[in-house]
Amino acid sequence: MVTRFFEGMGAVAAKFWPAVFLFWLIIAGVVWHFAPPLEDVTKSGDVALLPNSAESVQAEDVLSKDFAQGDTSNVAFIVISRTGGLWPEDKYYVEQVTNWLRSPQAPKELSGVLSPIDSANLQAMLSSKDGQAELVRITFSTSPWQPATGRAIAAIRDHIEGTPEGLSAHLSGSAAIYSDTKTAIQTSVDRTGPLTIALVVLILLIIYRSPVAPVVPLVTIGVSYFISRNLIAITGQFINVSSLVETFLIAVLFGAGTDYCLFLISRYREELAAGNSPRQATARTMGVIGEAISSSAATVIAGLGAMAFAVFGLFNSLGPSIAIGVFVTLLAALTLIPALMAALRERMFWPLRPSQGGSSGRFSPWPRISGLVVRFPAQVLVIGFVVLVGLSLGFTGLVRDYDLLAGLPKDSDSIAGMDAMTAHFGSGSTLPVTIIVDKGQQIFPSLRDIYKLTGALQGTAGVSEVKSPMAPDGELLAATVLQATPQQLSVTNPPMAQAIGSYLSKDYTEARIDVALQAEPYSNQALDFLPTLKDKVENALQGTSLQDAKVYYGGATAITADLRDITNVDTVRVTAIVLAAIFIILALLLRSMVAPVYLVLTIVLSYLATLGVVTLVIQGLQGETGIDWSLPFIVFIMLFALGEDYNIFLMSRVKEEVGHRGDGEGIRRAVERTGGIITSCGIIMIGTFGILLLSPVRTTAQTGLAIAIGIFFDTFIVRTILVPSIARLLGQWSWWPRRRAGSERPFYLRQLPRPGV
Repeated sequence: MVTRFFEGMGAVAAKFWPAVFLFWLIIAGVVWHFAPPLEDVTKSGDVALLPNSAESVQAEDVLSKDFAQGDTSNVAFIVISRTGGLWPEDKYYVEQVTNWLRSPQAPKELSGVLSPIDSANLQAMLSSKDGQAELVRITFSTSPWQPATGRAIAAIRDHIEGTPEGLSAHLSGSAAIYSDTKTAIQTSVDRTGPLTIALVVLILLIIYRSPVAPVVPLVTIGVSYFISRNLIAITGQFINVSSLVETFLIAVLFGAGTDYCLFLISRYREELAAGNSPRQATARTMGVIGEAISSSAATVIAGLGAMAFAVFGLFNSLGPSIAIGVFVTLLAALTLIPALMAALRERMFWPLRPSQGGSSGRFSPWPRISGLVVRFPAQVLVIGFVVLVGLSLGFTGLVRDYDLLAGLPKDSDSIAGMDAMTAHFGSGSTLPVTIIVDKGQQIFPSLRDIYKLTGALQGTAGVSEVKSPMAPDGELLAATVLQATPQQLSVTNPPMAQAIGSYLSKDYTEARIDVALQAEPYSNQALDFLPTLKDKVENALQGTSLQDAKVYYGGATAITADLRDITNVDTVRVTAIVLAAIFIILALLLRSMVAPVYLVLTIVLSYLATLGVVTLVIQGLQGETGIDWSLPFIVFIMLFALGEDYNIFLMSRVKEEVGHRGDGEGIRRAVERTGGIITSCGIIMIGTFGILLLSPVRTTAQTGLAIAIGIFFDTFIVRTILVPSIARLLGQWSWWPRRRAGSERPFYLRQLPRPGV
């Protein structure tokens, strides 16, 4: 029934191929008309992709609405420094920069500027204790991921580029880091996209030895990518879309899409070589391969689509967005490819005849490999198992790194600026934990309790500095200040009143406390220290007038801690959904409850081996402190979604061959006939993800490396050794509860007499 459906689809597409071409052309035009530029709707930055329920997001919202200085994610700093100490001329340069930022010539996206020239209080707050650096604090009215913010940051950098000799000026801070991250991701797309296309063309030319055959996958994938990219841009107007989506969309579509094309074209060549007409060959190809590639695409769509159940925005936007692309590519494979095959006919393989094309030939290694697997399945299985288990041991040393700066190119201005701020102000001072105490009514009567809380936090091990209304410059105010009302201070000591007011909300119901940690803000040590800090605050407020106040925690460390907690929960939830979904798809395709079990478990083993090798390469050979925190999750989804492609194609052929030739010969023939094409597909997939190593973004480069390694294991160990050897050993039990025609008893029972014989 299923075979007839796909045969009919292929026959219709072959007969009405001009109409199929017109259909896809119309779809491409419609989505292009309604889609905005993809880069205008994508987002980067942790706050943008965290759920609104996250405590740090709520804190940033309170800061943005209630405090004059705004939230911490929308802020950048110009750090101006000179080794040995700032000169008087340097102070004048700071004044010039400040005046320009407040002039009509400055970007209109600036909503606020705080400078050391404004007051003695700000001079103390924005000048380093070593006298070598000063900061100019900038707040943006636009979000960090919006293109307008990026243009504003670029304009500011252009203006400060010409500093006096010996003086350095850099723009950094959360807004600049997020904007630079998005810029680096776009640079990655521009760099890796053309290389991916060139690699695919080169490999296709080698495989088919024809200048015409590569046209089919290139046209199919090109149309699919164009439509998918615009569909994702349309959805990005209503939901979050990560700025990483385009990079992985290119890799997945050119990898998986080329696989689908190769599967179809290789079978089409076989059918033509068998003497079928182009239309007959197209229909038979779709009947045999249509279900396999549909099931392969279904595993990818299910795996990536399951990421929609994640809470973190990077996951729940990245997976479904790429799933849209895979779905479009599947539709193109089922309609556009047979139309192209029917239009090109035998000319597809010019100058060779169909029987001459392809990657298999008289020197193919697959007859020997398949023979060894069938004759010595137990020995082969043990060798493959030992190799993967041994490699997976490296996984035990994996450390997840949450440092956002580490994801930027080494020559990034944000990194240079942050290094300068860390050197002169301390790492914690520039990205502190921001505590907001919301009393819900006038907080002035409770300033004494804020004073006590500030003192308690200053005496906490792991804290380097605390600033609050009672310590605006990091030093506790004199106790006599507590006796004065804000009105009295405004008259008798205006600078003091201004300093206190800078840490109070606009309606004076909330107090802000900035806690600089001794640990690096994004480090695991800082994240692990945050619960201790929260306990300290809770204990200090007990028995005071603020014990019932709402307390929020914001800033880089709090945001990253929420990210870690939320993604840990996401990993457990989504992993279970992915495994269940892929198991069900495999069970439906193979009509078996046993084969899906070892198909899933072999990918699990391949995944662990991949993490082991990646850990050894990145933390061992490259000397990195850790692996990007998102890598284990994204690689798990990608390997399960993409890795099952080859298992499905192999087992579909095994199911077909076993029915005609029995287990031994059927498995041998399936491995032999699919070996060349699956290896070619694997090489293409390895290449498309391997090219991501050239990306300047750490997340992209490390994830590309890991997926390339995982696909290598799936191509040359899992599909070549583990799966066929297990199928050979299990025999008829592979197809339980059904028994395939031609299937034999399990290999280990084959020498024993049957009962009653």
